[in-house]
Parts: sequence; C-alpha cells; structure tokens
Amino acid sequence: MHYILVCGVSQVEMRLTNCKHLTKVVLLTVFLFPSFVPVAVADAAATQRQHVYFYVSTDGSDRNLGTKNRPFATLQKARDAVRGYEGNRGIDRPITVLVRGGKYFMHQTLVLGEQDSGTSEFPVTYAAYPGEKPILSGGQMAINWKPYKGQILQGELPGGKDGKIKARQMTFNGKLQRRARWPNYDPKNPLSGGWATIEGPDELGNRDHIAFRYKGRFTHHWSKPQEGEVNVMPFVGWCNNIVPIASTRRAPGEDNRVVTLIHEVFRGGADNFERYQRMPLRPGNRFFVENLLEELDQPGEWCLDSEEGTVYFWPKEKLTFNSEAVIPWLDCLIDLNGASHIKISGLTFTETTSGDNYHRAGLEGYGAMFPIPGWKYCGETTHLKDARFCEIENCHFYAVGGNGIYLEGYNLENKICGNKFSYVGANGVCLFGTKERHPVSNQITDNDFYHTGVLLYYTAAVSAGLSDRNLIAHNDIHDLPHHAINLGANSFGRNIVEYNDIRRVCLVLNDSAAINAWMDEFEISPTDGKARVIEDVPRVGHIMRFNYIANAGSWGFYLDDYASNCVVQGNIIVRPRIGGIVVHGGSKNILEDNVMIDCFEGIHLSNGLVGRPEGIHNLYKGNRISRNITYMTRRANTDPDEANLYGFWNYTTECMDECDRNIFFNTAGRYIIHNQDGRVTPPGSIFASLEDWRRHGHDIHSIVADPLFVDPKGDDYRLRPESPAFQLGFQPIDISQIGIRPREDRTVTPPAASLFPWYHPGQSYRPAPSSAPLSARSNCRPCPWQQIKCRSSGRRGSGKVCATLAPR
Repeated sequence: MHYILVCGVSQVEMRLTNCKHLTKVVLLTVFLFPSFVPVAVADAAATQRQHVYFYVSTDGSDRNLGTKNRPFATLQKARDAVRGYEGNRGIDRPITVLVRGGKYFMHQTLVLGEQDSGTSEFPVTYAAYPGEKPILSGGQMAINWKPYKGQILQGELPGGKDGKIKARQMTFNGKLQRRARWPNYDPKNPLSGGWATIEGPDELGNRDHIAFRYKGRFTHHWSKPQEGEVNVMPFVGWCNNIVPIASTRRAPGEDNRVVTLIHEVFRGGADNFERYQRMPLRPGNRFFVENLLEELDQPGEWCLDSEEGTVYFWPKEKLTFNSEAVIPWLDCLIDLNGASHIKISGLTFTETTSGDNYHRAGLEGYGAMFPIPGWKYCGETTHLKDARFCEIENCHFYAVGGNGIYLEGYNLENKICGNKFSYVGANGVCLFGTKERHPVSNQITDNDFYHTGVLLYYTAAVSAGLSDRNLIAHNDIHDLPHHAINLGANSFGRNIVEYNDIRRVCLVLNDSAAINAWMDEFEISPTDGKARVIEDVPRVGHIMRFNYIANAGSWGFYLDDYASNCVVQGNIIVRPRIGGIVVHGGSKNILEDNVMIDCFEGIHLSNGLVGRPEGIHNLYKGNRISRNITYMTRRANTDPDEANLYGFWNYTTECMDECDRNIFFNTAGRYIIHNQDGRVTPPGSIFASLEDWRRHGHDIHSIVADPLFVDPKGDDYRLRPESPAFQLGFQPIDISQIGIRPREDRTVTPPAASLFPWYHPGQSYRPAPSSAPLSARSNCRPCPWQQIKCRSSGRRGSGKVCATLAPR
C-alpha cells in the first residue's frame, strides 16, 4: 500500500476549486494499483520538507489509512506504509510513526531492514504519541480463570500444552510477579536469605555436575518435579545456572533427597581454559527450586504447568474483567537488521522470553561468559545487527526475560540514550562482534540501569565483548548481582567508560567488580589441543575515568586476565567490600588520580593466574600508580589487614614502572602492605610496613596526610583548596558531571572515534594542570573530548577553553 503526501497547489486543485486566491487546499490523490489504494492527506501550504506521519493505535485497523483519525493496528502495517512512501517518492522528508498509548501484543518481531532506512537529513522515527505510553509486549494473556484451591486460581495458556511454552516470568496488570519457590523469597534479606545449601554431589557415579544431595526433607512432595527448575550457584559462586529437574529420589538409608538435573551446570567447550570447562556442585553451594505447584504458598506467586498449558496464580488483588496475567512467548520485539537512520523513542518493551545462554553464538570477547552449545539463547527485546546511525532513546525495558538491547556485528555510531532498564533477566545492553565485524563508535549514555540480571546473574548492565571506540558514559547503574560494566575479553578494541554513577553492584556473585575487563587472548595448541594464552597481541587497553562507585560487593575495578594498557583515572571508589583496583597479570596499566575510600585493599597487583603457561608472566610489568588518594577510617583496635594500602601476589620489581606521589591517610594510624606470598620484606611475613615498601624504591615522594575532603562523612569527596594532594599534582574531579545529565545538558556528543586518535598503548593520559576549584554545574562545564584532542595536537575546538574545568 502506498501513501503519497502531495504539497503545493496543482492545476487539478485549481480546477476543482475555481479560486483565484487559494489559501489552503486539501488534496486526496488516489493511485490505482492491483487494488484501490488510498493516500495520506497534506496541507497544500506546507513546504516540500513537511513531515510525514503515520499513526498506530490499539483501536486501529490495518485496513485503515494510517491517519490520526484512522490509525493502523500494528507496527508491521505502519512499516509497510513507510516502505510504500519511500518506494514512490524516496526519502525527501522526515517520516514518523506515532504510536498511541496502550498495550500491543506482538505476534511477530518487527523487522526493519535496509529498505526501511532513513537518511541523515530525513530519518525514520517510531515514537510514542506525545503524552502517551505505548507498551510493546512479547507475551500472551492467560485466560479462563477459575478457582483451584484456597486463594489459588487456575487459568489456561493458549497454545501452551506439551511443553511448547516455558516461562520464568509473569506479569499481572503490568507488574512482575514472583515464581513459586522453595525456600520462599525473604524480602528482609533478599541477597542471602531464601536459599538452601547443597550437602554434596550425588556420589553414585560421581555425578558432581548433574546431581546433588540436600540434607533434610523438602516441605512438600512434588507431584511433577520435572516442571521445576533449580537456580544454583556452583563451584565458588562465580555464576548461577537455572536448570530443569530430571528427577528426585530419596537416598537409600539416609534422610536425604537427591535432585538430578537434566544437564550439567556451567561448562565450557574445547576453546576455553580447563577452569571454565567444569564447575562442579560443591557442599555449601546455594540453591532454590522454582515453578512447583506445591510451593505456591504466598500471595503474588505463580507457576506454569507446561505439560498441561495451565497457569496457577495467587493474586494479591482481585481479578477483574480488565485484569491481565501475561506469560512471555516472543524472544525479540524489534530487529534492526542492516538498517540505518532509524530512531525509536518513548516505547516500553516488556514480557519477552528467557533462556540459558546470555550471549549470541559465533562472536568473540565473551571471556568467561561464553555461550554453551545446546543451551537456548535468552533473546533480547531489541536486536541491532549491522545497524548504522540508529537511535534508541527514552524507552523503558521492563520485566524482560533476556537482554535489553543487543548490538551484534558491525554496528556504527548508534546511540542508546536516556533509556530505563529495570528487572531485565540478563544484560541491559550488549556490544559484541568479531575482529572482522564489530560494534564501533556507538554511544551508551544517560541511561538508568537497575535490577538487571534478575534471572541470569552472570551479566552486567553494559556488556561489551569484542568492540572498539564505544562510549559508555553518564549512566546510573545500581542494585545488580554482578558487574555494572563488563568490557569482555577484548584485547583488540579500546572503549571509554566515564562519568557513570555506580552503586550497590556485585551483590550476589563472587570474583567480580563494578567495572571489569579481561584480555586473555588464546589459541588452541596444535600439539595437545589445549588453550594457550597468546602474549604477542595488541592489548590496546580501555580508558575508564571519572566514575563514582559506591558500596560495591567486591572490587571497584578489576583489570583481570592480562588486561593491559588501560587508563584508570580520576575515579572515586567508596566502601567496596574488598578493594579499589586490582591488576591481574597485565602490563602498562596507568592508575592515576583515583580516590579510594575505606577499602580492604586500596590497590592490588597479582600474577596468580592459573591454567596459563609460565612464559606469559612476562606480561606482568610496567604498571604505573601515581597521585592516588587512599583514605581509611578504621578504628585503632581493628586488625591491620582490614585497611591495606596495597596487596600483592607474586610481586616482582618489574611489575611496576612507577609507584609514587600518592597520598595515604588512615584514622587508625596504620599503613600496611598485604604481602600475601612473602615477596615483600620482611621475608615470610604476610604484612609489610610502608617503610619496608619504600626500601623497594616505591612511594618515596608519597605522603601520609589528611587529603582534606569537603565533607567525607557526607560522602562529599571534593578537595578543599588547601589539600596537600594538589602539591603532588592531583587533578580535581568534577563530581557535578557524574551520572545522568538533564536533557538540556545532553548536547550532541562527538562520535567515540574522535576520542582516541591521541592515545597510544602505554602512554599516560595527563590532564593539563589546573588549580580551579570544583564548582556547581551552573558555573562550570568540562570539555573532555576537546581537551583530549588539544593535548595531543595543540588545537582548540569550537573556540572553547580546553581546561579540566572549562568555564561557560
């Protein structure tokens, strides 16, 4: 169907009106095709660049014209209308599809390809109608509710019999409900409460990856255990798996239950290190069981009998004619495949399916988060593959079972800005590709991420595998089970992470950090078929600066598995459970101008990696630590290992090129180095003093002094003008710029590609000296992109002053 917007006054119109002074004419032009096809209506006084609008409404029909008064019913029909317009006229003006408020149950993915693209001058936009809230759902409603037992109701899921639909989430009237579980969820202790523990693996046949014993009896007898799933954290708690139950039985002669799963827990393939290949079920591992009818014993709980296609639900409020209990069944809502210059704005995405793998197959840079063959991919609400110059803005991703947005392959200069991601099953945003085709110069800015990874914990708000020159900035990230930002096993590309406000992350899993990176590039040995780390690869290094990290359950930054040539500068790390920054086997990392508050260890350097050949230890060298502030408020009677300036494992004189001009302060008066393997004097001790450390030639010009924060008790870590840190060259951090910016301050951000031409691996990023005090947002504005350029080339951009704080 073709819709042509005709502007101006034609001879036909003059004859129709017979007017000499035509001021406004409305023309309906009809084109004849195999069937009668109407066209859109235009204002004849408009210019040639007038906007074209199509409308979609829950009250519409795909037999309508797509006008405001006669809208379409589906986005697919609107897309076809846009194609029809482009086919007749080409893109000669902006085209917008306005989606009215209400809920749209998507029966298929909206695919937007190259033929649906706009241009830089005339983009194609799919947007919420002003002031209204359109919701795109990948689910379907349960119907025919009737009483089952007590307060529990029983409903039908159309097409859900014989295991055709499996679900881990359900919403009721738009709100996420809790799947029936044992032990019950503990709202007063949501992180460590509501779990049971494994007594040990099933020793029959040494099935330590697939079956386990639980000491004691489950509360109820399960009539259909195969409908249940076990959410378990195996091995040392690095990840969780959600695995269906195959069977349960009572151990002979014991008051134990044995639970057998349908497949092994987390395991790797031949292209991964042995430590990733098997994660056995160990005594003390935490688990809980979900989706069993006998455990549905609280208001708000539900479960699905996939064999019968029956939903059981104990609602907190009475069901009415308008009530909606929705089970997901579609894994992707919008797919931008080869498209360009398309904008998606103001839509809510919800109720998509889940799975077991958190990433798509065939890509690189997964690190330990690789997809496992045979497991189902969790899906995403919005998929971008080889998309260019597209924008997703001001959208909400809520109660989705898989990833929020996935950028796969060659994605260039797309913008994901101002969105909200809440209660997302896996990652919020992913950027993954291969060395040949990968995401480049995309921007993930000013988004609010909270409660992502609610199903698959081993995920992040932003997960970037093999990718290059992407900007992750000005985001709020909080209340996550694992990483806030994971830069993947990416030695090939360089991304920039800055001005993010990160709080309460790494709350569930072990061995994590708010911001994490790996660079263990490997190859398969032709002789023994085992993986071997490659030393001679670029390891370009990421830039991570000006981030605020508070109350992380592990580390602030984790440069893991040979991450090298990274710049970690100007970050504020407050009260992490373990420490500020850890460097794990890498080289030429630059740690400068960071503020670390109340850490178990300020900075940790280690070469304790396992499963790697000895030769790779040559990478552990040339790191630089300078102008950092380590501030601790420990009581004088506490153990000295509760407040360590540094921690080391396998210390060598080559591991650091420079460690000096730092400032230390501990209210307890203790300044200790955690010498884990005794390589720092005195021999055999696990602790060394600052004086011992200086005998190694480190921190000679560092000082012990109060850095004089403005209000440390109120978490205001700006420095007072008389701070001794300035004497060491410490560069102030503009705290006012951290986090989500007001919309009026979200100026057009240069492509991330423009951020990096000045930088080379191993080169220090040194801001120009500035004595300007920190001030409020209304009085100052930093100029980070231009200041990087001008420090490299001496040029100034747009006539602005390129200082640490550039005045308006």
